[in-house]
Amino acid sequence: MSPSALTGTQWFPAKGLNTAQPAHRVPMDMASAGFDFVVDENEVLKKRDGYAQVNSTEVSASPSITSLSSLYLSSGTKYELLGTSNGSVYQESAGVVTAQVFSGLQTTYPLDYTQFLDSVIVLDGSSSPYTWDGSATGTISAAPSSARYGETHLNKFFLTGIAGNLSRVDYSATGDFNTYTGAGTDQFQVEQNNGQITTGIKSFSGNELVIFKERSMFKLLGVDKPSFTLSSIDLTIGCISNRTIQVFKSSTQGGILVFASQDGIYVYDGVTPRKISSYIQDFWDSINRTKYDIFDSTIDFDKGRYLLSVATGSDSINSRIISVDLLHPWEDENGLHFPITLWRVSAQSLNTEFVSSTNAQRLVFGGSSDGLKYYFGTLYSDNGDSIESYVVTPLMKFEDGLGQENCLRRIYSAWVTTAGSITVSSENKDGTEWVEEEIIQAVGAGAAIGDDFQIGISAIGVPEASFTARTNTQVRSRRIKIRFLQDSATRYFNLQSPVEFYYKRGGLRN
Repeated sequence: MSPSALTGTQWFPAKGLNTAQPAHRVPMDMASAGFDFVVDENEVLKKRDGYAQVNSTEVSASPSITSLSSLYLSSGTKYELLGTSNGSVYQESAGVVTAQVFSGLQTTYPLDYTQFLDSVIVLDGSSSPYTWDGSATGTISAAPSSARYGETHLNKFFLTGIAGNLSRVDYSATGDFNTYTGAGTDQFQVEQNNGQITTGIKSFSGNELVIFKERSMFKLLGVDKPSFTLSSIDLTIGCISNRTIQVFKSSTQGGILVFASQDGIYVYDGVTPRKISSYIQDFWDSINRTKYDIFDSTIDFDKGRYLLSVATGSDSINSRIISVDLLHPWEDENGLHFPITLWRVSAQSLNTEFVSSTNAQRLVFGGSSDGLKYYFGTLYSDNGDSIESYVVTPLMKFEDGLGQENCLRRIYSAWVTTAGSITVSSENKDGTEWVEEEIIQAVGAGAAIGDDFQIGISAIGVPEASFTARTNTQVRSRRIKIRFLQDSATRYFNLQSPVEFYYKRGGLRN
């Protein structure tokens, strides 16, 4: 059959997942389902990075690593800290847990860390704030005890989530986290007695301090006590957990604040908070809302991603990571969106650290009940275990009218890797089980040139040296979905440019 007898369409999920709409309404630049994949730079569809252990031996008693933080001193020295589910904080260096910094801290909530000048301040929600400067520990006896959240802003230390005063914010003298009375210090209430408590606080965009409650958000503007003014940002949108709040500064957009609210993920640009997660609303509706306190987040600065670790269903630990590509926003009739994918990773804490020897970024997370810290960056596996990475097309409607039956005949996919294989499977007639069509096995770049180009069709944008795979199928239906799946601990895949689907119009079905 000549190519002219086939009709084609293209699919490439540069805009991530859309699991909230029926599969037949998902556009051809999104995926209708999938786990453990990413689209790098809006150009390459690939399996997400795997992970491996950082510390070669587990922390004593194998607790969960429930919090992670870094301390960067002006001398250039860097420290990495691990908080555990049994109330300790350890120092870790080059994969070795070298010393216990704190012990006997409360374990009701994960710890909160804030760097202030050359010290880290640790809040456990029960005691006075703890401090560590890389050598000596201390406590801030003058600060309010039992605060859960802290933030450095305008060279002052702000605290909120104070037991017994759950709408109050206190702040220290300038440049001095030990002083909370006298010149330059104060405390103030944020919509006291409005049926909500403070849930987070973040310095943002120069002189703006954003303060969250459960269903509302506020900003403190000004540069010092005489000029501070408190005003509302929104009285219907709040934050579920301080650990979900991150600041991201894009080179193309300016700064945005990213956070999780009760109904999804939001961004705030200094003017208006806007929801960005509506296309994974069905997944968000499945999270465990009794476990907000253990959710955690970080920013992948190299890739421009916001990562949020959440518990789902009845899970008592975090079991999924939501990955949001902050570099490629778009808008449609349903609002503002960013590409979002889902990873099956059980991360009890997240952090972005910078390795002392190279200054390179490293994404790390804490494991559950194993005393181990892990880092993303391996190509193949999750600490030796296979990663089942898959992505599903929208439900494609190959039809001219009611009763028409068509046959999907060929699929072209452009490879930029020479490792691994992908299983191509079809699902048709709105729910038939997946049927394997073919296993595409990558070979040396150029080895298939000639064979795969013999009918004169190639994936758009594929360099001559790349490998393009053709799958011949006989999938017969008016409605067809295709799944690309790789389940491997030793292989990876990269697909570049749109995948092309060619079908032949059929006649009326019997």
